[in-house]
Amino acid sequence: MVKENLIKQAQTEFLINTSVKDFNSNTKIYRYIDFDSFLQILDGKFYVSTKKQFSDCYDAGKEIPIKDISKNFLMVCGEKQTNLKQYTISELREAFKNSQNYLASCWTLSKDNILMWQAYTHGNCGICIESTIGNVIASLDSKSIKPYLICCSPMYYDGYSNLTEVEEILLKKLNPYRGEAEIRFYFLSGKVKSNTKDLDAIAKNNVFEIKPEVLIDNVFLSPFMRGNSAKLLKGNLKECYDFLKGHIKISELSSQYLIL
Repeated sequence: MVKENLIKQAQTEFLINTSVKDFNSNTKIYRYIDFDSFLQILDGKFYVSTKKQFSDCYDAGKEIPIKDISKNFLMVCGEKQTNLKQYTISELREAFKNSQNYLASCWTLSKDNILMWQAYTHGNCGICIESTIGNVIASLDSKSIKPYLICCSPMYYDGYSNLTEVEEILLKKLNPYRGEAEIRFYFLSGKVKSNTKDLDAIAKNNVFEIKPEVLIDNVFLSPFMRGNSAKLLKGNLKECYDFLKGHIKISELSSQYLIL
């Protein structure tokens, strides 16, 4: 990852994984949320989750993928051990445990995707926000944000069996999740040590003040909204928020999932 100075604050740094082709500050990303979460963003509040809240027990750090991580320490019969691992299985276990309280914000490269609508919104009134990696960072209020190391990278879906560093578990998921095409932001504090008391302190600071007009490029309304609800909501949002005028779109999937 390389550093990009998108936040004008000496103690906060932003790292982006530029080893991925066409992945940069201008990359378009999407976040699917329920309407009440969208209202919080419009109110200038950006909530991030601790990893232990994730549904995937391995990604959450609640359970250890023993079969996968054990492969890091196995050698095929007849082969010579040339590259010794720079970590132990105990260190991997500890890394999974400590990662539970790391703050993360999950986005995706998938625009107006029916599987994402179904998985990450509930009911008929979901919202999909379109932004860019750079705008997510630029929208954070630099005066209110604590000193963080903010890292951004696509997730890798090759499991946990070929780790070169312990820290790679933060960007790994199992192959069945590949369809998510997830982009993840981590908010890490360089001052915090890996003990339970300090990690719990991080977990409580999970809301940031933001500028919604900077964060939001476009808004897509759920394809599952009934009747003319999407048109009514679009009109009301435009009246209440000038910066949304011309930036609210009804999902192109609506005609395929017409709900009366």
